[in-house]
Amino acid sequence: IDAAARCLYAEWLFSAHRTQEAPEQVRFALEHLPRNASEQIDVYRTEASFAEEAGDAARARIAYRKAIGLNRSLAKPEVLAEWEFAQFLMRQSEDAEASGVLINLLKRRPEFGPAHFALAGIRARAGDYQEAFQEASAALQCNPPLTEQRKIHVFLSKTYHLAGREDEARVQEGWVERH
Repeated sequence: IDAAARCLYAEWLFSAHRTQEAPEQVRFALEHLPRNASEQIDVYRTEASFAEEAGDAARARIAYRKAIGLNRSLAKPEVLAEWEFAQFLMRQSEDAEASGVLINLLKRRPEFGPAHFALAGIRARAGDYQEAFQEASAALQCNPPLTEQRKIHVFLSKTYHLAGREDEARVQEGWVERH
């Protein structure tokens, strides 16, 4: 039984708006977890995604934690499970916990720019503008695509304005206008 295939099928069902059938496939995958930890992680990530979509944040949290626990047991852990969990936490307005997840992720993968940028947003919402500037700058150092660079420079411009640093805000605005 290929649990990973069941998860992919569930994702397809969901995208095809066959939302009644999709959870059945995820449940089947959970009941027949593969021995491979990477595939188990994918099953739990899918379960978390469906649980959140169904409005069951507690079940989503449990599934994400299982995926992250398995991920950490791998010789070379990936970032996807923690990244998705951090995004989930931010959608739940749990910035403090999301911040901790992002910091742990960045300890292992400091070159993961999206985590730096997400952390910049959390810091800015908390009014810690200096940390927000540092994290946004770190995100830029990770060489994101131009569309992402633009988002970061717009963020920096807005945040510099909030911090009352108008000259630095104009520098960011100039970059945005040129690109």
